[in-house]
Amino acid sequence: MAVFATVVEQGSMIAASRQLGMTPSAVSQHISKLEAEHGVSLLHRTTRSLTLTEAGSLFYQGCADMLAAAQLAEQRLSELRDAPVGELRLAAPTGFAGPMLSEALAPLLAAHPRLSLKLFFHDDDDRSGTASYRSGLARGRLERLQPGGTPSGGLG
Repeated sequence: MAVFATVVEQGSMIAASRQLGMTPSAVSQHISKLEAEHGVSLLHRTTRSLTLTEAGSLFYQGCADMLAAAQLAEQRLSELRDAPVGELRLAAPTGFAGPMLSEALAPLLAAHPRLSLKLFFHDDDDRSGTASYRSGLARGRLERLQPGGTPSGGLG
């Protein structure tokens, strides 16, 4: 179906073959196979032009709709792969609680609506409640926390 749609959109089998990375002969054979499978002629072929038959026009519309749906599905998968999704757990000293951290994180959450945030605040000398979390804010910079809550090195 994609080959047929490309032939129609490009206006020739040669142009379609270039776009698809196929030989013109392979494109022609593909179209002939489609026509044989369905028992109808899809294209009127002359040495100078290709035009759609009535059946070809109906078939092309279905192919175009299907390809558009497939492209949209692939785009959604790409967006899902590329966008942060899920829960972000952030541990920070109690001093970070309040408007400063809220204002800093608001653009991130607005830009990524499928991201949720869980904040854990603690005193510097008590990280026992955050030992299982992978990142936290300490002394104004992002640090990776090792199990047990001790910093292993700056991230930013």
